[in-house]
Amino acid sequence: KRFSVRERMIIAEEKNSSSLQGMIKLIKFVLLATFTIEGIGAILLSFTFIPDYGIKKGIMYSSYHAISAFCNAGFDIIGPDSLMPYQENTNVILVISLLIIFGGLGFVVYKDILNRNKNNRLKLHTKLVLISTFLLLFVPTIIFVLIEWNNPETIGNLSIKGKFLSAFFQSVTTRTAGFFSIQQGQIRDGSFLLTNFLMFIGGAPAGTAGGFKITTFLALIFAMLSNIFKSKDVTVFRRRISKDIVEKSLSILMVSFIWIITVTFILTITDPLLKVGDLFYEVISAYGTVGLTRGITPSLSSIGKILVAFTMLFGKIGPIAMVYTFSKNRPIKKFREAEENILVG
Repeated sequence: KRFSVRERMIIAEEKNSSSLQGMIKLIKFVLLATFTIEGIGAILLSFTFIPDYGIKKGIMYSSYHAISAFCNAGFDIIGPDSLMPYQENTNVILVISLLIIFGGLGFVVYKDILNRNKNNRLKLHTKLVLISTFLLLFVPTIIFVLIEWNNPETIGNLSIKGKFLSAFFQSVTTRTAGFFSIQQGQIRDGSFLLTNFLMFIGGAPAGTAGGFKITTFLALIFAMLSNIFKSKDVTVFRRRISKDIVEKSLSILMVSFIWIITVTFILTITDPLLKVGDLFYEVISAYGTVGLTRGITPSLSSIGKILVAFTMLFGKIGPIAMVYTFSKNRPIKKFREAEENILVG
């Protein structure tokens, strides 16, 4: 079909693209990259699942979990303990982790890397995504290991390899994947706070991950630093980030914050017997389309489940895209109001 300008705007916003051009080519590339990466992941997983479940069931399990991991869905058909039976299986943990990471990087990053030649540098977006992804994998892994090292309910009874695999997987899966190799209800308070932060941040734009998005978060961090150091422009790697990007990032933050707080507050009324911390965890997980839970999802009331479901939809499509979808076109004002300052800070 022929896509209207409005439909291209919605696709571009959902994929966090700064341009309306090339949206159809991007969708075609998304399909090709998706099937290729999922296929490779399924083959690698089959080396474990076929010996465990037989050829037919092993192939089915490999395909299912490769798709679920790359799409950051987090659904598994292994059992109620998700990937806990494979806590110390390097193949399963690393393959699932890589599928999650590749899904969360974003298709724009793939295209930039593939189209790069000797005289063509990586775009600023690609650099920020790759560097921040590495940091958000490496640093939380070390923190999780330090906090949970002696916790018998999580990684305390595992071998050293198992401890690091589980800690690494926790830092990966909280970025909107939903699988788990340790019980989320048993993690310590420090891990609980870090997990909520990672679930909120999510992955990169134009990928399968949800959440606030790492580049949106970085845009606000750089804007804060430029304000602190009295810099006229928001710059990084000798490139200037436009004012529109910063304002859009701030809008996404405020809309997301209001939604999360409002839904959590309503859940404290509809489900008063559940702990506020667990409800907050549930809402953050839904907003980031993570799928992790501290075991309270079946106990939610009907209204609570509907609110969590809408929060998943809200988080995946994106706050601004939701506004574009349901708002009417407003005429552009031909004038600007008079300026007057207020006191802040």
